[in-house]
Amino acid sequence: MPIKHTTLDADLLAFVDKIGLFYEGVGIPRISGRIVGLLLILENPISPEEMSKILGVSRSSISTNLAVLRYHKFAEEVRYPGKRKEYYKFSENALENMMKMKLTFYDPFRNILQEGVEELKSKSISEDKINEMIKYLDFEESHFVLLLEEWKAYQKNRKKKEQI
Repeated sequence: MPIKHTTLDADLLAFVDKIGLFYEGVGIPRISGRIVGLLLILENPISPEEMSKILGVSRSSISTNLAVLRYHKFAEEVRYPGKRKEYYKFSENALENMMKMKLTFYDPFRNILQEGVEELKSKSISEDKINEMIKYLDFEESHFVLLLEEWKAYQKNRKKKEQI
């Protein structure tokens, strides 16, 4: 059953704000980061209305940013029987989801770069910088695939140890 979250103490709110500032520094809306920070510290799912009150931002801003976080699978919707409200929690697989999503970006970007190479070749312009970027993407992707596999194995082993 959902639990009411009415306030955070100053230290926890400062932590949530730091997460928001960090996200903003890497090009993600600050409110998305603040929502992630909030979801990280709460043990129980929280409603958008409660988020709005705690974070002091509009309900529409919460909804917009939750949509982004849900799309990226950082936040999961939770429903309770007999309740019409939706609640949210930090996705249990958020980090793995983030890695999987990043892997979906390589091929489309590589295709765009390859089109650029072909266009430059047809105009007798050097495509060296684009080819270097393609080589980097290939390198990064191969390492990212390994990182994801290692993360999954680490999680699986950790969960086994926790069950013992």
